[in-house]
Order: sequence, then structure tokens, then C-alpha cells
Amino acid sequence: MSSEQAGDVTSDYYALMGLPVSLSLESKTVDEAWRTKTRVVHPDLKADGTSGDETTENAAGLNEARRILSDPLLRLEHWLDLKIAGFPRATAIDEDLLCLFSEVNAALARADDLIQKRAATTTELGKAVLAGDAVSAQLAVQDLLGSLRKKSAEIVDQFSAFEAAGDRGDYDPGVRALGRLTFLKKWEREGQKRLLDLIAIA
Repeated sequence: MSSEQAGDVTSDYYALMGLPVSLSLESKTVDEAWRTKTRVVHPDLKADGTSGDETTENAAGLNEARRILSDPLLRLEHWLDLKIAGFPRATAIDEDLLCLFSEVNAALARADDLIQKRAATTTELGKAVLAGDAVSAQLAVQDLLGSLRKKSAEIVDQFSAFEAAGDRGDYDPGVRALGRLTFLKKWEREGQKRLLDLIAIA
């Protein structure tokens, strides 16, 4: 994929925050820009010639910009939106994640099985037996979450390379990375939910 056409987006959050259009932004850089901008447009500090409604809208826009640019996945998606008109979103799991997908399914299925059994168990002995199994399942989910976060970090570490490829007109690496990060984030959310459920029955 190669494109010089800007994406069709309603807001350029980089411009709103006064930041360069870059994937390699640190959280502290985003936070500093947000603090600087909100001093000007905070609704309680109404700027000269600007209505309260407008300053409230501006503050909301800055909060959204901070949320988007602080999250690597959302920042990558926004960057691609600005660079490519209607870029394709991944609908299939990247081959690079297939093995991890199997681990995710196994850990989540085990957790779901225990959660369902616990809901159907009424005896104290049965609950005690399942509590031990739940602790083991918790450890498996925690290991899974560690693997997911490590994989996500490895992709984020390549952001500068995706940006360099984009400068040459090649956005394919960034698009593929967005697909991988999207699946990893989804699996992480599911794993966190199962972990909380398992803790409740342990």
C-alpha cells in the first residue's frame, strides 16, 4: 500500500495538542502538551472573546487528544487515519499471532469452565476443590497477560520503523501492526476479566 493522500478524519489531534505527527511520542510529552493547552482553554479559565460553551468543547477535544495520543494502539490508528484515506482494518488474525491465539483460547476456555462449575456448585467441599483449581488457572491467565503485553511492547518498539516506512510511502507495516495490536488488546481485556472472575472464586 502506498498513499500520499491524507485520511478523512474530523480532527488532527497532533495539531490540536501542538505536537509533531509522530508515532514515537512519549506519554510525558503528551501530558506536558495537554497541561500547556488546558491552561489556555480550561472552561473555568474562560479566554477573552471565547464563550463558555466553546471553551468546554475545546477542553473536551484536548482530553480526547490526550487519550488518543497516550495509547499506542489509538495513536497508530490516528496516525494512519491522517496518512491514508480509508485504510483497511484487519479482520483476520495475523500469522504471527496464531500460536499465541491458541494459548489465549486454551487459557480462557479453562477459566470459563471453572467459572461455570463454580456457579453450579452448592457444597462447601465442591467450592473448596474448585478454589484450588481457580488459583492454578489464575496463574495461567497471568502468564498469558504477560505474554500479550510483551508482544504488544515488541510491536510498539517498532513504531519508528513504521514511521520511516511511511515517509517512503509504505504504510503496510503500520497497518499490519495495528491489526496485531488490536487483537492483542482485545485478548488482554478478555484475560483481565477472567482473572477478576477467577480471583472472586478462589
